[in-house]
Amino acid sequence: MKTILLFSFLFLFLSGLCTAQVTWQAQNSGTNYSLDGVYFVDENNGWVSGWSGIILHTTDGGQTWGLQNTPANYGLYTVFFTDLQNGWAAGYSGDVVHTTNGGETWTLQQNLDYEDIYKLFFIDENRGWAAGGFFDYLSGSYGRAIYNTTNGGNNWNLQYYMTFETELHSIYFIDSNTGYAAGGSGIMKTTNGGSNWFVQQNLSSFGLKDIVFTNSTTGFVTGQYEGVPHYSVIFKTTDGGNNWNETPLGTNEALSGVYFTDELNGWTVGNDYSSGNNLALIYRTTDGGNNWVKQNIPSFDALASVHFINGTKGWAVGTLGTILTTENPTPVELSSFTANVDESNVNLSWQTATETNNKGFEVERLQNSKITKLQEWKKIGFIGGYGTTTEKNFYAFVDKNLEAGSYSYKLVQVDFDGTQNESNIVNVEINSQPNEYKLLQNYPNPFNPSTTIQYSIPKNENVTLKIYNALGEEVRTLVNEHQTAGNYKVNFNAENLSSGIYYYRIVSKNYNAVKKMILLK
Repeated sequence: MKTILLFSFLFLFLSGLCTAQVTWQAQNSGTNYSLDGVYFVDENNGWVSGWSGIILHTTDGGQTWGLQNTPANYGLYTVFFTDLQNGWAAGYSGDVVHTTNGGETWTLQQNLDYEDIYKLFFIDENRGWAAGGFFDYLSGSYGRAIYNTTNGGNNWNLQYYMTFETELHSIYFIDSNTGYAAGGSGIMKTTNGGSNWFVQQNLSSFGLKDIVFTNSTTGFVTGQYEGVPHYSVIFKTTDGGNNWNETPLGTNEALSGVYFTDELNGWTVGNDYSSGNNLALIYRTTDGGNNWVKQNIPSFDALASVHFINGTKGWAVGTLGTILTTENPTPVELSSFTANVDESNVNLSWQTATETNNKGFEVERLQNSKITKLQEWKKIGFIGGYGTTTEKNFYAFVDKNLEAGSYSYKLVQVDFDGTQNESNIVNVEINSQPNEYKLLQNYPNPFNPSTTIQYSIPKNENVTLKIYNALGEEVRTLVNEHQTAGNYKVNFNAENLSSGIYYYRIVSKNYNAVKKMILLK
């Protein structure tokens, strides 16, 4: 049955409920040395590495930090642990140090040909990789290098070496075969464990610093545009690195480290020198990198690396001994809020990523007061919450039988102790008839197994709406009929289709459009 959709508006929350802010607090590192690497294996046990071969260790989540002795004399730019006992650190001039007892003793494993090592990555206690390179200020020569080990670092083998290619600053492996490395303006990839590396992407004029993947196809690279005007940037891929889409952020900024705890939640850190000082900079995303929000933090020095153990608890380190930590106090993390219009009804739906002590949500609408003649918020419904849970939950509410006009909505999340937090506001417009052709992005996207496709036609005409797979083969016809002018929405159920990228195409006498959607099962 045809359903007429008058207007649709989607607003994705960038930072959860707006009054429950994430806070970062300083921890006492006990040093003024610059800190470059951070790694935690659980909420209590973590290590930080930095200049002059320094490694700090905590067993209480960073409340206290103790110095561990290492044989390294120079900066250790990276640290990595596979468990509580086995860890590695590496840095300037190719020094690699190793511990098998949680850092009580560190031994020098090998000097990697005097190449500076900026990043280590291990997939187990035996198999790991090191990425870096060199730059000789006197001769002007430079190069990049990748090493690997199959026996816990007892032996390191040179996998890739190329002069006059800028240093690699990061390396990340999805599994034992597929890995990525980034540095300078290039992104490299291997599909055979590093036996062969090839340049997958060259992003001219960009300085790339850190790379991470959330699954086999989706990854992120942070850095900065080094031209004028200078700005911080994040690149995202959804096809295994074949294509990278740029998200420019703030001017006079540089991003260094990035970390994701799942496919939606990630953080990137760096420095903001717009004021003339190198100040700490943190951005966060809760929608898989589609939007990034700068977090409000006190004035600390520039940050180099970030690491989280779950969706709320994390650490960031930087210059002058800076260690920051956060434990997201947000009782409910709201990841999306949707308002769309179906004839004279407004359908509200929202999703939470996590919930703590959540009694539920008051739904409020902005309207004119009959008494004061001013606009005021009125509670129009209440939807109960799930208490405390780390599972994703979906909610919906319908505001029925509304007249044409503009409407605003917000949610008031209520804890069992009475604490309240308000969401941002979403706005919708109920119109009588469209004046232009429009094919909207399906929602939800990605989806499983159903999604809604919305479109508008301003004239009476024949319309077809078809679904195609990634090979261009037609897999479903959703609409093939003469339609009157109006707004439409069509449900597409892909229960019998496999996961992957699909395309939907609308064709009429005067309009032709195609959009991409992703089925994730």
